[in-house]
Amino acid sequence: MERLHSFTALDFETFTPERSSACAIGLVKVIDGRIVQKFYSLINPIPDERQTDNSAVNGITREMVNAAPTFLEIWPTIKKIIGSDILVSHNAEFDRDVWNRQMEIYCCVSDPSKFRFFCTFQMTGLSLEDACAKHNIDMGTHHDALDDALACARIMLAENGHLQTRTFTGGLSAAMKQMSAKKYDHSTLDPLEDSQIENKETPFYHA
Repeated sequence: MERLHSFTALDFETFTPERSSACAIGLVKVIDGRIVQKFYSLINPIPDERQTDNSAVNGITREMVNAAPTFLEIWPTIKKIIGSDILVSHNAEFDRDVWNRQMEIYCCVSDPSKFRFFCTFQMTGLSLEDACAKHNIDMGTHHDALDDALACARIMLAENGHLQTRTFTGGLSAAMKQMSAKKYDHSTLDPLEDSQIENKETPFYHA
């Protein structure tokens, strides 16, 4: 089993069955076995012809994504967080495909293949729920991109012998609570310093 002590856990939600339609992203950065940073954003998805959506699964509505930035707009922040990290996902085939669609459509980088993915599902052979149960991890709200990314990070840490006793929840729920009080602030599209990513005054960025 590969032992990763520094990585960024990644989870996407999609608005429709099309994997190009990323509508939320959660990132959890781990350095030397410790969770050091969390990031969440709703995403205005790339349009497609699907008549059905995944709102019943992930709770993300058209109104919510209409007020959100595109993947391209938040890419500077995402890039700053992940750096050269290996990206860890539970069922990485899905998240890697969603990631690659964003890379290809928005031309974020010239060579998307440089990003390496590691799959905790393949590592454990268990569903996210069962892998969390194995390690007594509170997985938060399933299909919340940040909670799922955090659960994935903690599974990796637990499998590698690290013990994490804290859970962060509220990626989507925190965004929803703030939506009625405040619209998306376009100034948050600018690349952020590490300290600024902790800003809780924006509706889509929080830690």
